[in-house]
Amino acid sequence: PITFYASATQTDAKNLIRLGNTTYSGTVGKILNETIQVKVTDQYNQPVENQAVLFKIVTGGGRIVGAQNDSILSVNSNSNGVAQASWILGTKSGDQNNQLEVSANNGVNELAGSPYVFTGSGIPDVTDPNTSQISATSPVTANGLEKSMITITLYDQYQNPITDKNVVLSSTGQYVSLEQPSSTTNQMGETVGYMSSTRSGTKIVYAR
Repeated sequence: PITFYASATQTDAKNLIRLGNTTYSGTVGKILNETIQVKVTDQYNQPVENQAVLFKIVTGGGRIVGAQNDSILSVNSNSNGVAQASWILGTKSGDQNNQLEVSANNGVNELAGSPYVFTGSGIPDVTDPNTSQISATSPVTANGLEKSMITITLYDQYQNPITDKNVVLSSTGQYVSLEQPSSTTNQMGETVGYMSSTRSGTKIVYAR
């Protein structure tokens, strides 16, 4: 038979301590303003330097700055025992829809407090005219009474709906009456306005 031997060197690390918050929010697809930080200490609560700490994306499809495969990064603690990483949230907006796990072991056992799970909420990016949509019911009779319903849907570049935004309509052509949206965009990014006319012909409606 073939016998294999394995050995591990145990470090002085005992505890993994969270620094800062456990929940964050930021714009989808962008780096959070705050870095994710933890501190490694020994049994006397003194900082441990050069302890490997693993940062790993769990859910949300985000990235860790400097990670070769985007989702996993090992960072050695500094002279203060601190290890940190910059977190880029995923591109889908939502409440606490991103998770990042931070863990460490001393070569034999998982450190006390490990793993920590940090959560991030993705906020939509700015309105993107290339992904946003405008549509109208057509045709309608040009009698000044029948109305075309104008539906505006606002999205960011990742097609996340943009909520609570005011939209103003304008149009080309003569004898056009516009009824501006009465509310801001809803949870689907939508709001509705109306147009009527007393003159037939093609009308172009703009939203801003």
